[in-house]
Amino acid sequence: MRTARRGGEGMLALLALGLWLLMPPVISLFVGPYSLFGIPVLVLYVFGVWLALILATALLARRLPRGERRLPDLPPPSDPEPD
Repeated sequence: MRTARRGGEGMLALLALGLWLLMPPVISLFVGPYSLFGIPVLVLYVFGVWLALILATALLARRLPRGERRLPDLPPPSDPEPD
């Protein structure tokens, strides 16, 4: 249970970091006529952050115990009452 809690906290921290890295004030640091191998630095930054977030999510998910990786069971939907 403790590992699941730490994994959830890590995912929340990763979400906050991802949101911060993709905010306009941070992205505006990479706006300009600069390019690397003909690709604008802004595009490299956005896709680099995206790739890093995917890899970090995969690493955090691997730390969870196998039983904790699946979604919790939801109750069956209830039938609406006829009018």
